Amino acid sequence: MSKVDYTALQMGAATNIEKMKLSKEKMQHQVAAVQSIVSDSKRVDIPYNQLVRYTENRENDDENIDDLVQSIKTIGFQSTILVRKIPHEVKYEILSGHRRWRAFGKILEENPNFEDGKMPAIVLPDNTSDKTAKMANILLNLETVGLTPKQRRQSVVELTQLFEENGKLPVDKANYIAQKLNTNALTVYRYRKFSNKLIPELGELLDNEFITQNQCEEFSRLTESNQVLVYQTLIEQIDNKVSKPSIDPDKLNEMIENDKQIQKIDNNRDKQIKSIESNITKNQERLDDPNYTGMSSDILVRKIKELEAQRDTLLEEKVKSQKRESEAVRRLKQSKKTINDAAKATSSNAEITDEERAVALAYSDKLNKLNLAMNNMSNLIYRDKITLSQDQISKLKEVMGDMNRLIEYCQGHTK
Repeated sequence: MSKVDYTALQMGAATNIEKMKLSKEKMQHQVAAVQSIVSDSKRVDIPYNQLVRYTENRENDDENIDDLVQSIKTIGFQSTILVRKIPHEVKYEILSGHRRWRAFGKILEENPNFEDGKMPAIVLPDNTSDKTAKMANILLNLETVGLTPKQRRQSVVELTQLFEENGKLPVDKANYIAQKLNTNALTVYRYRKFSNKLIPELGELLDNEFITQNQCEEFSRLTESNQVLVYQTLIEQIDNKVSKPSIDPDKLNEMIENDKQIQKIDNNRDKQIKSIESNITKNQERLDDPNYTGMSSDILVRKIKELEAQRDTLLEEKVKSQKRESEAVRRLKQSKKTINDAAKATSSNAEITDEERAVALAYSDKLNKLNLAMNNMSNLIYRDKITLSQDQISKLKEVMGDMNRLIEYCQGHTK
């Protein structure tokens, strides 16, 4: 390496270090500013009926709420809640302290005069921004609430969104979040990677430790409809007391590859639409330019119409694809509800034998596999743009007819 190259490398490294320092200082300044606003805000007692829930609050846990009720009855409020005044109203939005607020509501149902019906609160300035309010809500909740796995994931997502720069999370900010959540930066990055792509149902299985973070990273690569299929399969295993619910690796890889191909088609379509719209704009500008002499106006108009027709066809394909995915998700969730309802009806029937229950579960498993196979086949047809013959369509209709007759029979013979 030459002296010039080495010097340039040193300068680049120094610049990166300086950028990291500035990023860290900026983050520390943000946090310090929030903490300063909170500490400088006025403290008042606010009537219970003037307090309302913060729309983005993540505290939904009523676990041990009765213990909190008893604690407040015995020793009173040991800390203040954090609120922000709602403009043009005599009401305050709770940013931190929702569990204490709910516990206080339970106390007032028994004793309306307890603490004169008021809660001690810190009131943030009227001009507090939504971003500052959200950061204050998260930071204070981290200090006052014992985090459940679900709250940990939510906190990672919320804090990364606040600290992201141009869609990326700097290392120093990942380290700060990790420190606040008593974890490591790698975990923060992994949570961030899959949390926004994972359907809520799979997130709940993770929160309840039925599946692992590694599994969720794999599942998050699937479309929503395939994630619902995965969820149904896992729930079936959980219901059957399987100790470590999982998806067959070969089947999962097949689903991921199918989804990749479909995503590739969707991306190519989007690129085509963008390119066509660019050409439409270009030709429209030529048409509007009195000095343009390349093509006649008739040719330009015809060209624009042809391009618009191509674009509209592609847009129609895109809308159909989105509708197919939405409909697949709806049907899958409905099928799961039907199976659950049937399972509940079966389990509540005292006359059913263990053998009958085993047969019912076996058929339920077969139906799930059939559902998965049909979904994969439809994905392949969409992916490869296969045109079915009239004979194939007739056979498909026969299958649909058989399935409908089976459903009618089952509905008429439920126990």
